[in-house]
Amino acid sequence: MQTYFFDINWNGEMLQDDDGASHFDEGSALYYARVIANRLARGADEAAIRIHVRMGDGRPFAIVSPTPRGALPVSQVRVRAIVERDLSRQKTMDVAAC
Repeated sequence: MQTYFFDINWNGEMLQDDDGASHFDEGSALYYARVIANRLARGADEAAIRIHVRMGDGRPFAIVSPTPRGALPVSQVRVRAIVERDLSRQKTMDVAAC
């Protein structure tokens, strides 16, 4: 297992990872970096986020950006609306039961 460091570059500010995380291979480290970037991009400008991945010895390995979010297909928008409606109803029923 190798240690990789995941530095967050957000709007020109760099948050340096001092702890690192162990991964079995390079693909696993890149996937982890993409997950971090996508989670940070949920509520922010995705163009402003980059994850700089360093090897255990400090050498640069990769720069990862979030997966681009495009327009959702109509069917997915409908399903999401139905799920949100049902969750809202469930919460209302739970509150009423208390």
